Amino acid sequence: MKHKAFVDTNVLIYLYSEDEIKRKIAQNVIKTFYVIINTQVIGEFVTVLTKKLGYNKEIAITEAKRIVKVFEILPIDFDIVKLTFCVFKDYMFSYFDAQIVASALLSESDILFSEDMQDGLQVYSKLIIKNPFK
Repeated sequence: MKHKAFVDTNVLIYLYSEDEIKRKIAQNVIKTFYVIINTQVIGEFVTVLTKKLGYNKEIAITEAKRIVKVFEILPIDFDIVKLTFCVFKDYMFSYFDAQIVASALLSESDILFSEDMQDGLQVYSKLIIKNPFK
């Protein structure tokens, strides 16, 4: 059985990158782990595809629907919001990064893959943050 890993938006975006090395790393993460994302990641994914990468809305939505079919999706609920407050207070994360971390913790993932957070940081001794592109 694959280990659970929570994946931040940037890993999914690199699946669409022209940078072949980063694209292959992102593909390897998804093939190797049981991937979990939350509804925030879906929203960020669609936003980056349309605003930064120039995809039209229809294509961005089609790609988001593919992702929703493949990965486990964790909705943002009040338990995540409460834990987000704790993570936000106890660590040096922005609120939205704290929400990603809280989601990863509540999904019981072993690893959170993100390019934007401190590589190697252990959160509450339960979750390790890894930058797969480092």
